[in-house]
Order: sequence, then C-alpha cells, then structure tokens
Amino acid sequence: MIARKLPLLVSVALLLSQLPISSFAATEWEYPELTVTPRSSERVEREAKVEAAASMLQHWTWILPAASTLTAGIFQLAQPNPEKDPDHQAALTGIGMGAGWLIGTWILQRSYHPYTSGLAEISTLPNKTTREQLTRERIAEQNLEAAATLASRLKWISVVSNAATSAYLISNAQPDSAAKVASGVSLLLSFTPLIFSHHWNTVWQQQQDYKKRIFGPIAYGTVIPTSSNAVVPALALQWNL
Repeated sequence: MIARKLPLLVSVALLLSQLPISSFAATEWEYPELTVTPRSSERVEREAKVEAAASMLQHWTWILPAASTLTAGIFQLAQPNPEKDPDHQAALTGIGMGAGWLIGTWILQRSYHPYTSGLAEISTLPNKTTREQLTRERIAEQNLEAAATLASRLKWISVVSNAATSAYLISNAQPDSAAKVASGVSLLLSFTPLIFSHHWNTVWQQQQDYKKRIFGPIAYGTVIPTSSNAVVPALALQWNL
C-alpha cells in the first residue's frame, strides 16, 4: 500500500517544494503600478511638459458646441420670431449659454493644470523602497484619474446644457430661416463630447490599458483532493485581468 502511494507522495513533495518559488514570482504581479510601462509617474511627467504650452484648443470638444450655441443665439437675435419669442429670450439664452461655456473653458485652461500640479506633488516624494515607489505611482494615478473624472462630468454637462438650449432655439426660430438652420447645426454639434474623447480621458484610458496588458496567464503547481480522500498533483492556469 505504501509502495503504491510512494510516487504520489514524491510528486506532492516536489510540487510543495516549488510553491514558495511560485509565490515569490507571483509577488511581481501584486503591484501592476510598478510593472506597467510607462509608469503613471512617467506619464504625468510627460504630459506636464506639454501642458504648459497647451492652448485653449485642447478643450475643443467643449469649445465647438459652445461656439455653435453662441452663433445660433446671434442668428436668432438677428432673425427674431415675434410670435414665439417677442422678448428675444431664446436668442439671449443661446448667447448666454455659448458665451458662458467659452468663458468657463478659458478660466479652466488658465487655472487648472492637473499634470503640472501632479508632477509637483510626486516630485517631493521619496522613490527608493518598493513602498515609496508604490505610493508615488498611486498618487500619480490619482492625478490622472482626477483629470479624467472632471472631463467626464463636464462632458455630460456640456451635452445636456447645449442640447437643451439648441432645442429651445429651434422651437422659437422663424420657420425656414437661417436662424433655424444654425440652431439645428448647434443641436448636432452639442453631442461632440460624446463622439470625441477629451484628452484627459484619453490619457487615463491609455494608462489603464497599459496596466491590463501586463497581466497574462500564470501557471503554478498545486494539489487537488479527490473523492477517495487522496490528493493528486495538478497544474493550475490562472488568468488575471
């Protein structure tokens, strides 16, 4: 009986002897922030170099619908509809909404620089031990994600506000007028942020994609219990995403 189980016991012993090695190798996969290329800190540094020279046009997905809403409001003011909009409320709403978005975007461009401020924050952190590196990379990730989160929120605010204003302009425009055509074009362009991704969202999504690519199948030895209260050696394949 012992002779029959001896090969099994030897196999189990060999597999168990390999488990510490496998566990040690697996620790490399515990911190994808340190394995991904480029690291988040490197991406922040690279984006910070071009951020200072970036113009307001980096926010073009918000500027385009704002400019079209402003233009539609001006057309409506030039071609008023006395029956539906005697006080020019629709036209003034379009002008105010478009101008408000353009001014707000300009203020954002001048006052908010997520990558530059992120680089200033992580540059002061130590970068020697694994723990220090991990802290640095996670703070860099937080800066990338914060910019993307703001861009996502502004995207929906832009779409809803400009689309609603454009619809309001259409409903109060003169039939078959240039103002109505301009309002229709404004309504279509209000969905620009949904079609084209903002740069902040693109940077964050790319970094997430880079991190996912470092994961792959990991094979390791293990033992599996059987119905006869015995154990058999096995090769496990794990896929982490």
